[in-house]
Amino acid sequence: LKLFNMNLQHIMILPRLSILKFGLLTFIVSLLLACSSDNVNEPTELEKMRDKVKIKRIWKASVGNGDDELMLQLTPVINGDLIYTLDVNGLLTVLNRLTGKKVWTRELEERVSGGLEIDSQRLFYATFQGELICLDRHNGNEIWRRELTSEAISAPASNDRMVVVQTIDGKLFAFDTTEGIKRWRYDSVGPILSLRGTPSPLVSKKYTITSFANGEMLAFDNTNGSPFWKAIIGLPQGRTELERLVDADGQAVVDGERVYTVAYQGNLVALNAATGGESWRARGG
Repeated sequence: LKLFNMNLQHIMILPRLSILKFGLLTFIVSLLLACSSDNVNEPTELEKMRDKVKIKRIWKASVGNGDDELMLQLTPVINGDLIYTLDVNGLLTVLNRLTGKKVWTRELEERVSGGLEIDSQRLFYATFQGELICLDRHNGNEIWRRELTSEAISAPASNDRMVVVQTIDGKLFAFDTTEGIKRWRYDSVGPILSLRGTPSPLVSKKYTITSFANGEMLAFDNTNGSPFWKAIIGLPQGRTELERLVDADGQAVVDGERVYTVAYQGNLVALNAATGGESWRARGG
């Protein structure tokens, strides 16, 4: 009788466990169905937007293969009524700005990494072979070329008397525009890890301003290349080299007496262009 009662207890416990599991399973399924149907937030319908400004295409022209998806800064430059363009394969095209008609073209037959800059008489660009080339802007004939320490993937900058180019290994070169004689060179101290990019220098008659992968912005005297002020745009912070990236690769902008620049971590800084003194700073998230 005791054995029978013990077996009967086991028989009675098993159905209770099954009922409990079944009830829990039913509750979960019901909850999932409720979440998938009753509590769905329907997307808000987009309002119809009316164009405040109608854009009309005036002309269209083919100017080569662009940058071949290499994220290069091969931006066209405008001089008077002419537009100068250069693609990654070295196709130099000059267009009429008003009609889009080709004025002349020239096959340079080399891979272009950085360009294009123009002054009153010359064109400048850089190649993947680590060279800076100067052309006659009226016909595309080569005037001179100079070897750099590495490739430059940003456009050179000229003030008519001097052209300045920055390479991806943290070097800054200044050449005489007429004969390509090197005036000076500056070597920055680079971090262990940095982004692949550099800004185009800002070149005036008296000074040159640019920033580097170590988060510094410097102003140089054009006569001898000596720095006369330095500002910290981004300060490395964090335990890993990735967290400590502070590349100041964004193109700086001068507006009156101020120069504005930004670093990789989102630091936007306004500086006094003459002294490098910080006017204000906005930190990124």
